[in-house]
Amino acid sequence: MNRVIVLVFLLGVFFSSCEDFLTARDKSSILEDDLFTDQEGIEEAMYGLYVTLAKGDMYGETFQQTIDLLGQYFAIGKEAGSDASAGGIYDKIIMHDHTDQRAIDRYKKMWQTSYKFVSDVNKILERLEIWDGKRLKHEKMYKGEALGVRAYVLFDLLRMYGSALEENRGIPYVTQYGMYVTPFSTTGECYEKIIADLKAAEQLLTEDESLLVYPRLPENMYDLFTSERVSHFNLYAVKATLARVYWTRGRAGDLDSAGMYAREVIESGRFPLPSDGTTISSTHFIRCMGGTVNADEAIFGLYVSNMYDNWSGELLLQSGGWLPAEPEMYKRRDDKFDYRNEWIGVPNIYNMSLADRIRIYGDRYLKVLDRVLINPGDKDLAGIGFNGANMIRIPEMYLILVESLVESSPEEAKIFFNKYYASRGMGNFEGDLTIEIIDEEFRKEFVLEGQYWFRLKKRQPDKLKLVPQIGGELTMDEDKWNLNIPDEEFEYRDESTY
Repeated sequence: MNRVIVLVFLLGVFFSSCEDFLTARDKSSILEDDLFTDQEGIEEAMYGLYVTLAKGDMYGETFQQTIDLLGQYFAIGKEAGSDASAGGIYDKIIMHDHTDQRAIDRYKKMWQTSYKFVSDVNKILERLEIWDGKRLKHEKMYKGEALGVRAYVLFDLLRMYGSALEENRGIPYVTQYGMYVTPFSTTGECYEKIIADLKAAEQLLTEDESLLVYPRLPENMYDLFTSERVSHFNLYAVKATLARVYWTRGRAGDLDSAGMYAREVIESGRFPLPSDGTTISSTHFIRCMGGTVNADEAIFGLYVSNMYDNWSGELLLQSGGWLPAEPEMYKRRDDKFDYRNEWIGVPNIYNMSLADRIRIYGDRYLKVLDRVLINPGDKDLAGIGFNGANMIRIPEMYLILVESLVESSPEEAKIFFNKYYASRGMGNFEGDLTIEIIDEEFRKEFVLEGQYWFRLKKRQPDKLKLVPQIGGELTMDEDKWNLNIPDEEFEYRDESTY
């Protein structure tokens, strides 16, 4: 890559829109040795990390889809572009049959892609550690983002492939670049390392206290790296991930720590919920999530230029596809209307009658699809924010904080829950809060965002209710809760290391 050309290209977007600015980052790549010679090169390498995360085989598509299949969001349908019988690989994942070869192949690709990414992060950290060139203006931010995003990905790998039991096998927590064989750590050891990395990142990213404000700052034409901080693993992404990690680990005192970090993010005022739900309409929930990183609620999001292409093949496949397991999951029996109901519906396909749309498509998940790309006539439904995937949003912090307070301070828990609940158009919640109610809200809020199954795994129920199209319950055990680790990982290790 000619770095001068790349730099000129980036400079050319100084006066462009945020979307154009983020598009420029798709030109970045990493691992080219000549990048690590000056500040511009280091920043190109950092941008390259986010480009990798946003690819379809990571958070641009595959991770969320796989976790939501496990979470029982989808009815069985055909694979996109496949003539296979209904279901294919998907019904095996829904049933937690991790021994199916197609599921094994998918899990192997997810594992390998993730560890390749971790290796790339480690190379950047290694180069920063031995840096002896001209002073780097944002050296702390580079290190903080790299440490934080490494912990983020390894935490997701732990949640997918590792045991929920701290004394059991976790994953290799890889912190070196090169041809090293890293032993497996127990799940408990992995948590310690994840928290240590995130707390180090927290100390390094304090500059975000002035850079990531609300309303958002305009692009800084003289310092692009400090622009659009939501698209970086910023200070508040670190705090929010710490809230996730402590909530998931669940040791004595961890729920309080999770609540503390969630409260810090909420009370920063940088990620507001949409008022009390009275100043917006259901259209807002189409525009703020339709293939875009939520302009207000996103704490961390990835720019994904081809979000629609990644998802529409499955969600809008005419013969089956990824159908909602519960098309009426947002419907209520009282007079309150859940704005999130707009995330499921009959797509407004261009030049097709309503009768044909209902007959061919019926209800579909539309949450992550740009409605204007479905129908150019729906210009009033254009997205708010930049194209991409939401990685962490503020509603999660509300639900974590509420859970941390529901027993010790139920009145305060109700205050925070009502602020979240009303912002979804439903006014104040009537009745007593329970963990079951919080879990159900989490299920509704994070459809197509790949989070709910992790909540189930943390709870470890003996039985998992299957999608209505299959029916019944699945008896769960350790093997079903953990995705298959590729066999190759055990070829060069002594058995005592795993």
